[in-house]
Amino acid sequence: MQKFIKIQLAILTLAALVFALPQHSVSAEEITYPAGLNESFTPIAISA
Repeated sequence: MQKFIKIQLAILTLAALVFALPQHSVSAEEITYPAGLNESFTPIAISA
């Protein structure tokens, strides 16, 4: 179970980076997604 959580965290972080990098016009909210995992989980999962 912990292995799955770690993999999911890595995927979420990568997704957040990939999502934030090409759009320099986005606000800091997008870039700080990985910091607040509970808040970031749903938007990243939907957008990814």
